[in-house]
Amino acid sequence: MTSDRTLLGALAALALVFLLSLLLYFVLPGNLVRTVLQFPAEISHQLVPEARSLPFNGNVEHDMELLTKEILLGPAQHQHLRLFSREAQVRTVLVRGQTAFIDLSKRAFNPDPDVIYSPVMALDVLKATLMDNFSGVSNVMISVGGEPTGVNLVDKG
Repeated sequence: MTSDRTLLGALAALALVFLLSLLLYFVLPGNLVRTVLQFPAEISHQLVPEARSLPFNGNVEHDMELLTKEILLGPAQHQHLRLFSREAQVRTVLVRGQTAFIDLSKRAFNPDPDVIYSPVMALDVLKATLMDNFSGVSNVMISVGGEPTGVNLVDKG
């Protein structure tokens, strides 16, 4: 008789924990935000979308840095190619008003066999992706190693 009560108590406790978890799942907002990144296709070399769910926390600088790191990380699908070298890193992300300032490491444009776009084109895709995913940002200024990008980049065509 005691074992029946113990079993019933354990089942009731598990059911209570399950119901509480289910309630919290539906009541609390989820942290994952669906984002769309663009990468060149391996064969056609045209930009193709790749959706990812990222854990944004509402801080625009943090969220933009996370999205930029995802872009630098490269595509998840094997038929897509990278925009930047595997050695690329985000150094700084600042958002002031509607303008975002992104500073990438100088290694962002090191030679990489999976990078087919020129540095200028890759930066244009990065800017467009950031502005598409952050409605409050209307301008993205990118520097590489602290230097403005328009000055020292050579377009490979």
